[in-house]
Amino acid sequence: MKMVNRNSFVVKPKQPYVDWINAQPDQDTPVSLAEIHRDCTTYLIPEMIGEEDAQEYIQAFKLEIFAIELDSWYRDPKTWPKKRTLAMFDDWFDLEFHSMIFDLEKKPIFKE
Repeated sequence: MKMVNRNSFVVKPKQPYVDWINAQPDQDTPVSLAEIHRDCTTYLIPEMIGEEDAQEYIQAFKLEIFAIELDSWYRDPKTWPKKRTLAMFDDWFDLEFHSMIFDLEKKPIFKE
């Protein structure tokens, strides 16, 4: 087991994200916040001194992450909120910082 020279953020959706999903016309079965929280997306970032530096670093990626999170439910951007802002991101998602990343796998990491 080796420590990886990265930190991470887990993006934890909030209720407005769930409300958006459930408002889609083809969403036959409503989802709950608890269901969404069972499998949240993790983003690796450079190793930082602390969470404050990491929060500052991630600011530049929030709108891109917003699009990735929307795309994970609905691939058609026409269904996405039109005016996405940093404030809206903060209303829709929490960020959970993690500073210790260990790789339990012996095979090298593959990047697409």
